[in-house]
Amino acid sequence: MNFGDIVGQSALTLNLQRQVGSGRIVHAYLFAGEPGMGKRTLAEICARALVCEGENKPCDQCGPCQRALTGNHPDIEVIGPGWSTGKYKQGESAADKPSDKKGDKSDKRPKSISVDDVRALGEFLMRRPYEAARNIAIIPHAQIMTPQAQNALLKTLETPPGQSVIIMTCDNVRAMLPTIISRCRVINFQPLPMETVEKYLLNKGALPERAHLLSALSGGSIGRALDMDGNEVARGVTKSGELLFEGIRYGCYELRELEAKDGYYLLKEPVPVEISEHGQTLTVELTNHKIPEIPQTGDSGTAAGVCLA
Repeated sequence: MNFGDIVGQSALTLNLQRQVGSGRIVHAYLFAGEPGMGKRTLAEICARALVCEGENKPCDQCGPCQRALTGNHPDIEVIGPGWSTGKYKQGESAADKPSDKKGDKSDKRPKSISVDDVRALGEFLMRRPYEAARNIAIIPHAQIMTPQAQNALLKTLETPPGQSVIIMTCDNVRAMLPTIISRCRVINFQPLPMETVEKYLLNKGALPERAHLLSALSGGSIGRALDMDGNEVARGVTKSGELLFEGIRYGCYELRELEAKDGYYLLKEPVPVEISEHGQTLTVELTNHKIPEIPQTGDSGTAAGVCLA
C-alpha cells in the first residue's frame, strides 16, 4: 500500500509524500481525525517510506520495507499501552481492540499509555539507528496517553534526539495537551463525502442498497463503514406493522429514519416496537425518544441514530 491508496485524502498524502521524498520532514507529526479515516495506515506508509531503499518510496519490495511490513524493522517501533514492559502487541492491545463489554474485568491489558512507556520511547529514540538514517516511533491512539505521559513526551518533543521522527494518530485532539499539539505538525483528516464512501464499498462488492445505507451512517469514515458491514440490519416495527426505522446494529442502534420531521422524530406516547436481528425478535417500548437527524444528500430518507435500552 502506498500514499495514493489512502482514499479521499489526496491533498495531504501528496504533501507528505513530497516531504518524505525531499527529506524536509519534521520531528513530530500528529494525524488527527475521526476513527477509520486511514491515519494509522498513513503513519505506517510514512515510516516505511523513511526507511525504504527503493526509488518509489515505499516500494514495499526492498529489505527494509519487508521488515517494516512484518513488524521486524529494528528502527521502527509502534508504541501502545504496556510497551515498556513488553505487554503491547500490535492489534492486540485494549486500545486496538476495545472490549465489547463495558467494565470487563477479565481484560487485564493496559488501557492507557503510561509515563513508563513514554520514558522507554525516549530511550529508543536516543539510541543510534541500526540500519536506517533515523529512529521512527508510531503512537496510535495518542489520546490515551495519561497526563503524566504527555508531560514526559513534551520533554522529548522540546529536545528531539538526533534525526528521530514521531508520528502520532489521534481520534480526539481535545484530549491532547496544547503544548504537545503546538510542537507537532498537525495533519487534519477530513470526513469523506457520502458518495466517496459508497463508491468504495461498491468497488469492494457491497450490494448497492447496503452500500448506500452504510455510507449514510459512516460519518464520512470508510473504516467505520467497514466495521458496520457484516452486522445484521435492525428493524423496528409496531404491532400494527408500521415500519418506524431500519438500520444497522452498531453499538447503539444507528438507524435510517423514514419519517423524520423538522430534523427529529419524537415518540410522545409509548410505542411497542419489535426489534429484529440475528433471527430473533425483542419487543421494547419507546417513549419520548427524540431521534436526531444526520444530514445526508439524496431524497431516499434521512439517517438517524438512537440507543434502545
